[in-house]
Order: sequence, then structure tokens, then C-alpha cells
Amino acid sequence: MRIDRTLVANALASAPKTITLRARNAEHDVPVSGVGVAFAPTSCPPNVMDIQGGRRTGTLHDYCNGIKLCQSFEVTHMLGAYTEPQEIEVNLRQLGMIRVFGCSHTLERYREAFYAPLVSEWRNYESWKEAGSKNATDRAHAIWKATLDQYVAPPRDPTIVEAIEAFVQRRTSEGRAPPSS
Repeated sequence: MRIDRTLVANALASAPKTITLRARNAEHDVPVSGVGVAFAPTSCPPNVMDIQGGRRTGTLHDYCNGIKLCQSFEVTHMLGAYTEPQEIEVNLRQLGMIRVFGCSHTLERYREAFYAPLVSEWRNYESWKEAGSKNATDRAHAIWKATLDQYVAPPRDPTIVEAIEAFVQRRTSEGRAPPSS
């Protein structure tokens, strides 16, 4: 399928120059414009892929790892469901996923900060060759494995954790199956 260039040009010309991604708390709104970029993970795909496991159905474990990675890198401005845990029934999935949250840690970590690229290689060819000639896929794989190995869970308010657990227990006792992990 091809789209007429004029149609694309007109659509781009009519697009707003600035948009704001609204948060529940206005202090956490994220403006996006010609000079601003907002980084976020893709949201809710049913599958995940990495070197070790290949392409596979997303699980709650994969979802939790995605959240940990987003919380670990100072370059993510917002958080989404990294993957949809397919082993949890659709009508219960959000209950299983909400257990991961319950703290202000995520919002506090993603402010306007400069960062050095994590994966791209900036060394000259000779230095890159001496360091093992690793491509971006190999570097990214090593980074995410090391990040998960070094992950420290953010502090969570015990009253919020208790409220979430009570909510999940109440909904489960009302006839819903418990979330599986």
C-alpha cells in the first residue's frame, strides 16, 4: 500500500507542534515537542524476545523484569505494561500486574536528566576491536542481564502494599481465580 506524499505532508503540517502526555498528578505531565523526547517502553505486546529465550509468550516474570529495567535506567519518562503476562487470564491480568507497583519510586526516577547512551558504541574501530568487537545486540544483552542481577527493589509503602494485597484477596474471594506467577 502506498500513501500519497501530499496526504502525508498535509497530515504532518496539521499536527500540533507540542503535546502533553497527562498524568493523574499534573506535576508528572510529560511535554513532548520538537525539542523534547519522551522515552517509554512499548506497551502490552503479548510476546517478548531476547537472545537467551528467543521470541516467546510474555509471562508475569517477563513483565516484572521489564518494570525493573525501566526503573533501573534513568532514561524512561513513563511506564507501561512491558508485556501482557499471557499465563494470567485476561479478566485477572491487571490484578496480577498491579502487585508490581505501590510506590512513588517510578515517578521520582524519571526526571529531565542527560544520559550517556547505553548500547551504542562510541569508541574508535581499533578500541572496539580490542574490546571484543561486540555488536549492539551483544552489548544490550549483557547490559540487561547485569541490570537484573544488580536490581534492588524500590522502597514501597507498607500500607499501600497491604491495601493492594487486600484488594487482590477480596477480588479473588469474590470468585476470581488468584493471579498466577
